[in-house]
Amino acid sequence: MTVYAQNNILMPPFLKEGDKIALISPASTPNVEFVIAAEKVLKEWGYVTVRGEHVLDNTQGTFAGSKEERCSDLLKALLDPTIKAIMCTRGGYGSIQEIQDIPLSVIKDNPKWIIGYSDITVLHSAWVTSGVMGIHAHMCEHLMEYGGKDDCSLYLQGILKGKRPQYTIPSHPMNHLGDVTGTLIGGNLSVMCGFTGSSIDFCMRNDNLILFLEDVGENFDHVDRYMNLLKLHGILDKIKGIIIGQFTDYKNNGDYPDMNFLFEQYFKDKDIPVIYNFPVGHVKKNYPLIEGALVRMSVTPVKCDLEFIPGYISLP
Repeated sequence: MTVYAQNNILMPPFLKEGDKIALISPASTPNVEFVIAAEKVLKEWGYVTVRGEHVLDNTQGTFAGSKEERCSDLLKALLDPTIKAIMCTRGGYGSIQEIQDIPLSVIKDNPKWIIGYSDITVLHSAWVTSGVMGIHAHMCEHLMEYGGKDDCSLYLQGILKGKRPQYTIPSHPMNHLGDVTGTLIGGNLSVMCGFTGSSIDFCMRNDNLILFLEDVGENFDHVDRYMNLLKLHGILDKIKGIIIGQFTDYKNNGDYPDMNFLFEQYFKDKDIPVIYNFPVGHVKKNYPLIEGALVRMSVTPVKCDLEFIPGYISLP
């Protein structure tokens, strides 16, 4: 079998009609109607869905089963050769518990797309650290709300089929202009800081990184604490570009006009391109991003382009 890699990160095979997608709940328990609706959308896209045994388990508080049960569902999906992609039903909290019991070699030896965001940032980091790309994208609730017909869902559908997305948005007045190419990583800031400096931290992979961040319900003092943690670990000094996504549902305590001004304190003296207000996060317009892929980030006074560029090498 030939697989394809970029910066030595494997690109899982794209999907064909009739391929199987596993639905698992590595963190919190989803609403059953979200799962049913997502299954309907994925079937309309031409795929066969397979539920993990504990997807709807609600016997362990907010967790979708015990750590061992959630780990079992993830391992089964990884090791089943008929499963071509894994969609997480929702975030919440819990992914960091079971990922510690899954060797990174299992992920690398069984490369398949992992789909999700928020708490699923833990799994994306483990995937990239192991050398496999993933898709930072919305999950079951969004597929139910829009029936798989909105732009974000169609971008996700395109990625699964092998179409590289290209995003262009208007420039924000606080942006830093520039043009850089690097490996895209990122996700939920508070979740990231829960594994910063660990054996599954994708920020430790190399020095040619473009980092994107988003979060929900985290106030200025929390975000400032997280940014200082990244700074202390040297991560802010090694990244080549930064994309600030959507930070929502926080209280304005008067320290800054909005969250972008807090971030600017960390990037105002850095000679790297910065995009503010990118459509990624806990919002309706949550553009799917390929974690671990090579991207070109271009910021001009008028617009910002994020281009997932070719340049894959074949690995036996």
